[in-house]
Amino acid sequence: MLVLTAVIALLCAGIAAPQSLCVSQQCDYPDQCENRPNGVSVCVKSPAPTCDGVTCPAGQQCILQQDSCTGLPCNPQPTCVTSSE
Repeated sequence: MLVLTAVIALLCAGIAAPQSLCVSQQCDYPDQCENRPNGVSVCVKSPAPTCDGVTCPAGQQCILQQDSCTGLPCNPQPTCVTSSE
């Protein structure tokens, strides 16, 4: 029973270790921490917003529009607007 408990603890520690890497990694906003397969955490730039994957209602299209800034960098955000067609 003791061996089984030790094996479970080791397995759980192995699963939790990659997730805990970013806990100690400090990244400047808007960069975000990413765990790499080699066991290293690195800061990477957040991708700029796009209209990819945005579904707008009929008669509207997605455009990148700057309404307000919530942080830096101040990227335009995907917004559904009425089509000019």
